[in-house]
Amino acid sequence: MLNKKSIHLLGIGGAGMAGMAEWLQQAGYTVSGSDDDHSPTVERLMSKQIAVNCDKDPRLLSSAQVCVYSAAILPHHPLRQYADTRTPTYSRGQVLGDISRRYNTVAAVAGTHGKTTVTGMLTHILQQAGKDPSVLIGGNLSAIGGNGRYANPDLLVCEACEFQQSFLHLKRDVGIVLNIDNDHLECYGSVDALKTAFSEFLSPCEIAIVNGDDPLAREAVRHHKNAILFGDGEDYTLPECTQQGGFCTVIFNLEGTSTPPIPLKIAGSHNATNALAAATAAHRLGCGVLDIVAGLNEFAGVDRRFQTIYRDETLTVVDDYAHHPTEIAAVLGCARQMGYQHITAIFQPFTYSRTKALCQEFAAALSAADKVILTPLCPSREPVDPQITSHIIAQFLPDCRVGEDFTHCAHLALKEQGNQRLILTLGCGDVYRCAHQIAALRNESR
Repeated sequence: MLNKKSIHLLGIGGAGMAGMAEWLQQAGYTVSGSDDDHSPTVERLMSKQIAVNCDKDPRLLSSAQVCVYSAAILPHHPLRQYADTRTPTYSRGQVLGDISRRYNTVAAVAGTHGKTTVTGMLTHILQQAGKDPSVLIGGNLSAIGGNGRYANPDLLVCEACEFQQSFLHLKRDVGIVLNIDNDHLECYGSVDALKTAFSEFLSPCEIAIVNGDDPLAREAVRHHKNAILFGDGEDYTLPECTQQGGFCTVIFNLEGTSTPPIPLKIAGSHNATNALAAATAAHRLGCGVLDIVAGLNEFAGVDRRFQTIYRDETLTVVDDYAHHPTEIAAVLGCARQMGYQHITAIFQPFTYSRTKALCQEFAAALSAADKVILTPLCPSREPVDPQITSHIIAQFLPDCRVGEDFTHCAHLALKEQGNQRLILTLGCGDVYRCAHQIAALRNESR
């Protein structure tokens, strides 16, 4: 499918598609794309001379030899319908599989939570070790200048998404599973079916690296002939983790070798586990202890993972990609550990199916904030369902407000007064725009 040199990507502004666009361009392809949203990611791609249109004009698509679509581009989308009539058309997962088969070794990072962070950490370590990996990551990573990098043909590090079993398209030599949680059940129907998909993901891997403290992940790897577990009581452990102001300093035991203390630059105890996962994978890929320490010392995070958008003497505005109750609880817990006296959470629910299935869990996680504001729901890849709105979460949250739009939510958030305040925008849609509106309003008022 990549034997043609002119490729058009539908939904090019999505995190996974942007990385693919960058990889393809660096590999010598002529890349163009379309997206309904003129986002900062689209602007970055355009600055790299990738042609993008943000309407439904088919001119760029008409000159392409291959079309690739993201999960957000449904069959009835006019550009996808146009492509289907004239151009070989493939899903992102299919093309990612084709890309992966060009590498001798593929390290694929899977799991419900933490994939982007661990992929970023692992990339930093491998670069420190001089292994020069190619990378496909679901966030803007400063170390590679974007979401994708074409480099060493021997080694690819990539995220492996379980949505619609996309990760089963991948060639995978080293499979990493961080956790398995109740997400994407609209695709799988049950947690057992989800666990089975992760088992299938791990089955062909030469090495399966799995979080031994996660019961479902441990079950998924139970029959693998070469399983490496990290966590309590395993060969790769975290014997010491001290925390100050929300940031952890960790010591790892890597098959009997202890690291010196490593002060992590990203907050949250969950990132201590993420760092152990990255260290385990890096060690199995031949990195030395000093390279692991140096790589983690340098890693300062990925965009939209507890990313500071604005700060002054009384207010901090942070944006985070958290879009599942487990992730929201972790981010809010991290914020508390950092000492903020008042936390306002602005959450954008994503997809009707997830919002309906987990509405009470979302409410329970968000209740850790002092004030909760919900934006309108982002439907993304699902057909409109007027019966499902953000109000089905709000009904379980006393005093929660549902904003009319991002501007309304921004004004609601800025009504709070006091020192050491945090406004935290949460979600995997475009809620980051709300964070930037808050920053602009705050700057105007000063």
